[in-house]
Amino acid sequence: MKRQYDLKARIELLVCVTLSLALGGCAVLTSDQKDAVKAFATATTNYGTLPGAALSAYADAYVAAHWTLQVEDLDSADITKPGSDGDKAAQDLTQSLKATWAGLAKNEQYQTEFNQTANKASAAFNILDTYSSLLTKLTSDDFTNDLNSDATALSNSLDNGIKLYNSKAGTNLDPIGSTVAEIVRGAGGIYIRHCQEKALKAAIPPADKMIQTLTTDVAGAMTELDALLTETEKDLSDDFTNDSINSYKHGHGALSYELISAFVAEYEKLEAARHLAVQAGTAAKQFATAHAKLAAAINEPASFKEALAEISTLKVEIQAAQTLKSTLDAAQAKSK
Repeated sequence: MKRQYDLKARIELLVCVTLSLALGGCAVLTSDQKDAVKAFATATTNYGTLPGAALSAYADAYVAAHWTLQVEDLDSADITKPGSDGDKAAQDLTQSLKATWAGLAKNEQYQTEFNQTANKASAAFNILDTYSSLLTKLTSDDFTNDLNSDATALSNSLDNGIKLYNSKAGTNLDPIGSTVAEIVRGAGGIYIRHCQEKALKAAIPPADKMIQTLTTDVAGAMTELDALLTETEKDLSDDFTNDSINSYKHGHGALSYELISAFVAEYEKLEAARHLAVQAGTAAKQFATAHAKLAAAINEPASFKEALAEISTLKVEIQAAQTLKSTLDAAQAKSK
């Protein structure tokens, strides 16, 4: 048994030495560097779902609110008032129908435009999440053949995501996954355990430009979304006021408890989405800061403490956003 173990160890050593000579030498990451990369990957896991949830909530709220407004505009036409002139009532109805149709057409145009923005943002979120997953694989303590295949697939997915984002955003971000995939495919698990530094140096420092671009876009989108959600909240408030006035005007008295509850639920959903958008934007900025420090720490091991400090802050910001997403999820479930 011992002889078999010794033989296996010698074979692994021989393979590593051969690959090191062929590929210019590899060094295992220091434990501090590896811990920093692992902490970053863990903190950023599924980050893209956070700003994505805020965007989706706004899209749903905008379309629902404006459909409601168009129907209410039609309903508010003064065609049932006792003693109203028949021709005047017909004109009012015609104008209301035209206004409603124009409003619905505008909604459809908005939806198309919003989908374009959402698709671009979704492409950015997917890249960030794929990148985080790739780092998780590359820092695994047990890099088996299955993990090897996963890392290769993620590398390819990363480049496909970058290509898609470039086409939607008009950017020219460089692919990095193919280089990582080539290293990972070099000799599978034996090689990667001894050459993590080479794989991560091929991924993290070159990826920093991409990360800075994507997170800047995400932060900007979240700032814009904050303003849009604030505007939608105001529209909802005005809508509630107008509904209350019209209800009395048409002799129906106060709004029903069910309708008031529906307004409250919609407002809570919008408010939760707005808070999430703000926090997701803050996290995007910290994502960029932490990654820049991480990239520096890969090349300069002595700077890992600075990286860990920024990653720790990033973890707190993302956890805060995750809490707000839970609040939004609860609000959405309540409004259904």
